[in-house]
Amino acid sequence: MCVAAPSAPLQSVVGSWNGDPRKATKYLGELARAKQWHNSLEVLQEMRRQELEVGIFHFGACINACEKCAQWQAALRLLDHMVTAKVDANIIAFSAAVSACEKGGQWLAALSLLGDMAVAKIERDTIVFSAAISACEKAGIWTMALDLLSSMAQDRVSRNTISFSAAASACEKGRQWLKALSLLRDMGTSQTQRNTVSLNAVISACEKAGQWTCALSLLRGMATARIYQNCITFSAAISSCEKSVSSEWRMALHLLGAMEADSLPPETIAFNAAISSCEKAGHWEGALALIDEMAERRVEKTIVTLSAAISACEKGRQWLFALRLLATMEAARLPRTTISFNAAISACEKAGQWLLAMQMIVDMRTSAVTKDATSFNAAISACEKGSQWLAGLRLLGEMRTAQVPATAISFNAAVSACEKSGQWAAALGLLLASGSARVSRDQVTVASAVRACSLADRWRAAVQLLQDSVQAWLQKDASSLAAAIMSCERCGKSLPALLMMHDLNRGLPVIIWQLMSSG
Repeated sequence: MCVAAPSAPLQSVVGSWNGDPRKATKYLGELARAKQWHNSLEVLQEMRRQELEVGIFHFGACINACEKCAQWQAALRLLDHMVTAKVDANIIAFSAAVSACEKGGQWLAALSLLGDMAVAKIERDTIVFSAAISACEKAGIWTMALDLLSSMAQDRVSRNTISFSAAASACEKGRQWLKALSLLRDMGTSQTQRNTVSLNAVISACEKAGQWTCALSLLRGMATARIYQNCITFSAAISSCEKSVSSEWRMALHLLGAMEADSLPPETIAFNAAISSCEKAGHWEGALALIDEMAERRVEKTIVTLSAAISACEKGRQWLFALRLLATMEAARLPRTTISFNAAISACEKAGQWLLAMQMIVDMRTSAVTKDATSFNAAISACEKGSQWLAGLRLLGEMRTAQVPATAISFNAAVSACEKSGQWAAALGLLLASGSARVSRDQVTVASAVRACSLADRWRAAVQLLQDSVQAWLQKDASSLAAAIMSCERCGKSLPALLMMHDLNRGLPVIIWQLMSSG
């Protein structure tokens, strides 16, 4: 934190040194330790005004003050002033400037300074290389971080835990888990001590790549080597279980328990990862148990926490629990997001709770939460399951008003709702509307419309739909052909029925005949 100017006027403070440069160095050093970078610049300016000698130690102290406050621009200006004042910069001044660039997230400036040092033939040491690698790491430039690490070996500069750890973190951000593992092996080969930071970076790299077995192997290796495992270590390992293809939720819960055994109370991140693991596996009971445990431990629940739990309930068809969790978000004053609403609507859809699904669409509107195609499609599907064709049509209209493009799923669900309610005219209207909206009709849409017409004995409309459909669909969709044939037979129209039977006999399985005869 940068503080105010010294109480005594600068003019008298500088004048009291009687031109002794050592007093100036000491004073500037104290300002640097107090992170008073702005004050140190004012002192330097006053020294030059009083024509006192300003040397490398004074500039170095000021650059150090800038570095502590991440004032990289001021540090670079000081280096330029050194050139004007004909003061040769040394490794200390350059190191502080590179570190200032690193803290300010200026990786290009850090690399430029590294190049300037080479031109000036100033020996680059472990500290300055490590700072440059850290600058690249913060920017996620993993290729440059590895290049710098290689340059250290070529220049015979000692690589330490900090330089390796920074490079590993860069690989982690770049999702380069194999390169991160390679760095860990290099540390062993060069007898560089591996610590919590370096291993956490590699475990996180494995986590991002879904390499949970590798992450757990590293976790066990840390225990064997007696390297301290912290909350970040376990959270990354748990998250790797969540990202695995099979979602290793049992292992995630085991690791959560292991944290407690190691006297590491699980934090929000660890719980979130474990709940997400349960969500992916559809293990809603485990997700709810973790929510309860968080409440008992007074661990803060976030949007991620509750959204993952709602999704777990959706996959487990637990609509009531999903709605309760959504209410918990509102009570906790956590913003309910599109994702959390969508999961709750989908839970209601699976249970056929169309009224509740419709209510949540209303809640999204009143809460100013963005509705997307998933929101509407789930609600329309809920209406389809409840044979609520009018509600489905209203939602399609609302999609148009909200400028959310309808999809094939939207029309399929709405047409199916019309079919179940015997609304053949509405089903045909939706088919026309899908064409106007440039939504590709698939065999599901056409089949539903054909069945709607057949149930209402509208054999002409059913036959016309089949004729207008692509031939490939006729070969694939037996149910629409069978429905049309039955409609023709009921209306005494034997010729169209015979023609369609010919199509069935030519390209469709024998099971269709069985289905027709059983009807």
